[in-house]
Amino acid sequence: MPWDIIIRISHVIGTVLGVGGATMSQIFIFKALSDGKVSKTEDQWLKITYTVLRIGLVILVISGFAFLLHSRLEGFEERLYSARTWSKIIMTLIILINAVLLQVRRIPFWLGSSVSLVSWYGSLVLGVWRGLTAGYLGIFSVYIIAIFVVAFILEKIRQRMKISKL
Repeated sequence: MPWDIIIRISHVIGTVLGVGGATMSQIFIFKALSDGKVSKTEDQWLKITYTVLRIGLVILVISGFAFLLHSRLEGFEERLYSARTWSKIIMTLIILINAVLLQVRRIPFWLGSSVSLVSWYGSLVLGVWRGLTAGYLGIFSVYIIAIFVVAFILEKIRQRMKISKL
């Protein structure tokens, strides 16, 4: 099997695990907190979900680096300069920084959750949308707006489920 296929498959697997993990972690958090306490089973499910999310992130970073290296070695340097590629790299860095900030509780949970979801889904959309012609400003304008829209939606879900502040 050619290297580019192995790299792409790995990249898709990392993305799927990350997007799925980010989505399921939010669902599990809302479910776990709906009765006001996190049970031992719910805590275990959250830990498993976060492990899957981290594995997805590691696979994504390694395969992304391999993709960049392969592009350079095979003469596809134009990929290295595209706004789409650099936006995905920056979103991946944001995912990493956000995860650390959430872990050490240096970012409000409402914001960290929103940043995580939007960054994972944003990376997914940028990876799939091959014909996107937007530049950095356009991509990150939508990204910033999406963070606050998702935060608003998550807050409305929290209120509807009558979950106290996270």
